[in-house]
Amino acid sequence: VKQGMKRWKGEGGQKVDLTERERVSLAEELRLRSCSTSDKGISETIAKVYDENAYVIDPHTAVAVAAAFADCEIPTSNVVKIVMACAHPAKFSEAVSQSLGGNVPMSSWISEADKKHPAVADILNLRQRASAPTTLSEHDGVHHFKKGEDWTTKLKGLLASLL
Repeated sequence: VKQGMKRWKGEGGQKVDLTERERVSLAEELRLRSCSTSDKGISETIAKVYDENAYVIDPHTAVAVAAAFADCEIPTSNVVKIVMACAHPAKFSEAVSQSLGGNVPMSSWISEADKKHPAVADILNLRQRASAPTTLSEHDGVHHFKKGEDWTTKLKGLLASLL
């Protein structure tokens, strides 16, 4: 690891091309393992965490939790696993609601404390306003593209106006 870090620093800290042997050696030394899960596995993990802990996680976190549950081919009964989430489930409300048993409204699983968080409050407010499309306008940063419309030209114009 020390040699790899020296190489990385020496090459400007951008990217180091490791040989297959070096990658395997580094992974073994750091005890790194990889796991994967399917969309179904993600949904099942969201439901399992909620059922067992009354805690709602987002799909990205569910991938990490599924990996922790899978044990990554290593017996880990005495190993504490920590998963850090970086997204709020409200950002993925449709996927989370589906995972919790169907078309479950976000209001039934989001906590009152979360509803008071400014970022979550913004998401909830925008979703509520989006349910009545006529209330959202270009002043809100929402641009509607109609079928058949030259959306690429309109999008380029919007991007140019930001510069």
